[in-house]
Amino acid sequence: MLLGFVVQAGAENGIGPHGHALLSTGFCGALSTWSTFSHEILAMTSARRATAAAGYLLVTVALGIGLSFAGAAAATALW
Repeated sequence: MLLGFVVQAGAENGIGPHGHALLSTGFCGALSTWSTFSHEILAMTSARRATAAAGYLLVTVALGIGLSFAGAAAATALW
């Protein structure tokens, strides 16, 4: 959600180009858990829990996209 907010705030010129770069790439990039996400999917698949891995994948991606849109909507409402 935070990344969606920051991207939209940058598009609306609410935080400026330097603030956008700092917050989107620097701060949000540091919060990324992509490697953990990938490891968990691989571990579940290796443990023959393919259904759990697929569910985790779908829910995580859907929530990530949904929260990005929610953050962008919040930024639009503020700017």
